[in-house]
Amino acid sequence: MLSRSTVLRLIAAILRDPGVKSLAVNPLLLTILALIHYEGKELPQKRVELYELYVKTLIASWSRYRTLAREALGGLEEVEAIKILAPLALWMHRKHPAGTAPRAEIEKQIQDYYAQKMSPEYAAQAACGFVDSLRKYAGLLVERGENAYGFLHLAFEEYLAARGAIFKGQVDRAAIF
Repeated sequence: MLSRSTVLRLIAAILRDPGVKSLAVNPLLLTILALIHYEGKELPQKRVELYELYVKTLIASWSRYRTLAREALGGLEEVEAIKILAPLALWMHRKHPAGTAPRAEIEKQIQDYYAQKMSPEYAAQAACGFVDSLRKYAGLLVERGENAYGFLHLAFEEYLAARGAIFKGQVDRAAIF
């Protein structure tokens, strides 16, 4: 439970920045802001840094609190998860501008990543497990209809797509951060 002074500091941090304030209207995003604040982290002033902190929190802390094993997203470290999520978001942003894609297509994109590290059968299983973890524990991927999945919020898709463009060398990191 957050103390009164912690809650007041959180409210002040939210009201100080219009970008943060616009995110705080979403109950889940507000909960994550509270979790970030609870962990003693200051809310960044730059929106891109805030999205980075959100994603890190969802991958590490949020999924750790929600799993019985108390491990981060599917047992992956944050950096490894970003290596999967960034290209996925870039692909979704380009191929599915409405923000949703069939689960099989999403798993195929993720399977391509795992195929570099393991046999095709295990890569398919790992991709399926990763999608399940994203949905169940991290909350980054949500089901928006029958067999239609998308990122929790367009802002996360855009942030991760920008990271994907950086990974592919299409954008200079300094231009974004």
